[in-house]
Amino acid sequence: MEYSLSEIAEIRAKAHASLNSELDRAIRNHTIEEFMDKYCIVYEEEWAPIEKNRSRILVFGDLAGNKNVFQGVAKTMGIPKDNIEFINDYKELKRINVSKFRNSSSYSDIICGPTPHSQVGMGDVSSLLADMKNNPSIYPRVIEASANSKLKISKTSFETAIRKTRYYEKIVLEG
Repeated sequence: MEYSLSEIAEIRAKAHASLNSELDRAIRNHTIEEFMDKYCIVYEEEWAPIEKNRSRILVFGDLAGNKNVFQGVAKTMGIPKDNIEFINDYKELKRINVSKFRNSSSYSDIICGPTPHSQVGMGDVSSLLADMKNNPSIYPRVIEASANSKLKISKTSFETAIRKTRYYEKIVLEG
């Protein structure tokens, strides 16, 4: 069915009112995080500017599948192979000095999956993921890849996480 411009304007107004109502409920019920997750809204302080040829997404954690499959997913979403880096080997995850992520402009985003409980450079922090999420001014945007309420980098959770990255928002969606 085709809609006239006035019908589209009315639909837009109803959608806007519905979203505002849903947001008001989320604010009252203290469920704003769930609202933002539902609509893939990420709110945080601005990080380093995104540059198409320099910014990269880091995928940090065990993959539930072959790395080539995930690279293919990223490619179909408009992200070149050189702009996504995978650190998914358990031994490498355990040895990597995570302090290199702090105040680094190498990565626009970090997609996190299952990782060892401790890594080099964590200091007195007990959870790297919690530290990164609680300090958005010193880390790139952190996106948890999860399936069935558990950290898991599956093909579907990876695609969902990519859509939440600053890189995807800036380079792919804005062109």
